[in-house]
Parts: sequence; C-alpha cells; structure tokens
Amino acid sequence: MAFGKMQVDRNIVIYRSGKKEETGASVAVEAPVRILLNGKHFMTLQCSPGRLEEMVIGYFLTEAIVRRREEISSIDVDREEGVVSVTAAIDEKRLEDMAARASFTTGCGRGITFSSHIDLSDCDFKINMMASVAADAVIDCQRRFVKMSELYGSTRGVHSAALWRGEDSIAFADDVGRHNAVDKVIGMAVLSGAAMHDLLLSTSGRPSFDIVLKGLRVGVPFLLSRGAPTSLAVETADACNLTLMQVRGGALKVYTGSFRVK
Repeated sequence: MAFGKMQVDRNIVIYRSGKKEETGASVAVEAPVRILLNGKHFMTLQCSPGRLEEMVIGYFLTEAIVRRREEISSIDVDREEGVVSVTAAIDEKRLEDMAARASFTTGCGRGITFSSHIDLSDCDFKINMMASVAADAVIDCQRRFVKMSELYGSTRGVHSAALWRGEDSIAFADDVGRHNAVDKVIGMAVLSGAAMHDLLLSTSGRPSFDIVLKGLRVGVPFLLSRGAPTSLAVETADACNLTLMQVRGGALKVYTGSFRVK
C-alpha cells in the first residue's frame, strides 16, 4: 500500500426518514506501519500515513525507548512498504525489560505502552514550575484548536493534537489514533529544535494516564483537552506538577496545577 493519501472516497448508503440514498463519503486512511529497530522487527503501529518520522521520534521519546533524540542515529521511512527503520543506541537487555512491562493503552486502537503507574514512585520528571498561562488564552487556544483539522472536517474520523507557545501554534497533526497524534506533534517539535519547558499540549482525545505520561516525559507543563481526564491521569498529573485542563462550553476546568493559571 502506498502511503500517500490521508483519506479515500467510498460509495455508501444512507437511510434517512424511511428513504434510501446512495452517496459518497470521505474516509480517513488507517494503515499498519512496521517499525524495525536496529534491523529487527520491533512493533507495528496502526496510524494515519503521514509524518511517520515525527511519529516514531515522538513515540520513542514518550515511551522512554530512548531518553534523548541524539540516541537515535538514523530513521529511514519506506512509504511504499510502510516500514520505518530506526537505528538507535539501546541494548537488548533494556528492550527485554520494556517488553516485560508492556501493557495495552485505553482506547479502541489498543496501543501499547511500556509504562505503568508504578514507574511514578519517585516522579523525577523535569517540569518547569515557573511556567504560567492566562485562562483566557487557554480558552482561545481550544476554540481555535477545534477548527484546525480539515481532515476531521471531511472525514469525522481522526484525532488531533497541537503544541502551543503562548497563543501561537508551533505544531499540529492529525491521526486515526489519539496517541499517534500526540507523538507526531512532539516529534515535530523535537525535529524543529523547540524547547518543551513552556509548551501547552492540546489533544482532541480523552487525557488518560498514558497521554499525561507522554507529556511528562518530554517536559511539557500544560495538557489541555476537550474531554474529561481519567482518575489515574489526574493523580499522575497532580503528583508530577503537570497542569491538567479541560475546556468545554467556553469554561476552563483546571484539575491539577492551578498555580500556573492566571
């Protein structure tokens, strides 16, 4: 399968008010991407076929497969075959340890995370305690965020994520998976050399524990969503001083880290 299109057109049938209608619909493309690590099969991700390099960099960092971008020596993307080949400085014992603690993430995509809440016992994430944000600016970012995705507008079948510095969006990505969308914008920021210490991460999906942990691992102090967070997400954000927020109906709810919101 060639990885060129983010959506395809299909013929569908609609039944409405007792009538049958044949029409067309745009459908978001979902494709399997094989990831090879140091020449061996590592995993397969179901994703939208765009920004694959950024997604893999974001995934490797947010799942602590590598600690720094510099540990990744090279990434080669074969878009025709749907294969991403990564060369990275990681030993076999570390990979074995990660595989032993792999678990499925929440959501219908059944993604895999290599973390559990036990990892938070010392909570030594480097989160900027001096970062602050204005409540009105957060509400405005969310208002703009929900209108940014043309792909969602045409398919209604993708999640989105964005990174903001103040009221300026520095990265935006769509994907059929909410975790992938977050990984993509983080990978975009890393490749651009952007510092993470004052960024706000927006996600269209529910902010569960694993989404919070992705933000923490790269030092993002703010996480914003339209959906309500899970209990473990709130507990994790609170323990690690991440500001976890929700905007719904024009109102800003701050679940943790309200000291940063002005």
